[in-house]
Amino acid sequence: MNIEQARKEIERLGRYIWLVENYEVNSMETAAIKLYAENQNVSKIAAELNDLGYKVGGRKVASSDVSAILQEKPKDELHEIAQKLFKVSKKKMTRAFG
Repeated sequence: MNIEQARKEIERLGRYIWLVENYEVNSMETAAIKLYAENQNVSKIAAELNDLGYKVGGRKVASSDVSAILQEKPKDELHEIAQKLFKVSKKKMTRAFG
């Protein structure tokens, strides 16, 4: 990596940090997106959403609900980034256990 590439990477990461820190959570979906951007673990996010009192059709949130949110058409920039991270993670799991 050269200096210019390093500067671009720092800029990209700075933008990511800014998006996460300034993301407005106003629903279960936006909470799931922000939490995934921070943790990248759907099981832990489902548990945290349950701890926050969120429900899906009267039942507890499952990891499959978080996965479904991440796979929806992105509604904003952070959702788009979280979706890309999810797809990369899913590919790694498929390769490891596929």
